[in-house]
Order: sequence, then structure tokens, then C-alpha cells
Amino acid sequence: MTARAQRIADQIQREIAVLIQLEVSDPRVGMVSVTGVDVSNDLAYAKIYITVLNSLAGDEQINADTLSEPGVLDQLEIEENLKALKKASGFLRTLLAKRLRLRVVP
Repeated sequence: MTARAQRIADQIQREIAVLIQLEVSDPRVGMVSVTGVDVSNDLAYAKIYITVLNSLAGDEQINADTLSEPGVLDQLEIEENLKALKKASGFLRTLLAKRLRLRVVP
């Protein structure tokens, strides 16, 4: 990855993290951390890596009903987070385009 592509990837990572936290109102999206972004050399494509954090650690009743072990994420919870983020991807890309000064927003 070129230096410019790396700079843009870092900027996309910061902006996407803020957008997910503040703009996505889907209740299926819990605590999500953007861990990395890979951008193609032509800046047309970006792969965003996320980590789903356990947002249910303090509620024992929800843990008993939904998780196999308290404090451990259930695969279903991770899949629901991913489905919600994929559904919001167009919305996030539109907001990202308003924040970035790029000809093509990946």
C-alpha cells in the first residue's frame, strides 16, 4: 500500500468509527470497534475490519437468555451486528463521502 493509500485508510478508519458510534441507530449494532482498513492502490475499494465487543456483560438476565456463557459473545450476536452494518453500508458511505475530499469514495 502506498503512503497516500495508507493515509486515506487511516482517515477512513477514524471517520467510520465515529459514524458507526454516532449515526447508526440500528439497535442490532452494539459495541463495535473498527480495527483496520485496507484500501486498494487505486483507492476504489476498501475492506473494513471490525471487532464486536460484548455489550451485554453487565446484564445477567440477558446473558442467561442469549449467551452460552456469561461474558462470551454468541455467534448469533456477531452475525446480527454484521447484518446491521451491511444494511447501513450505503448510508455510511454517503456520510463518509461528505466528510472526505476524494473523487471516488471506496
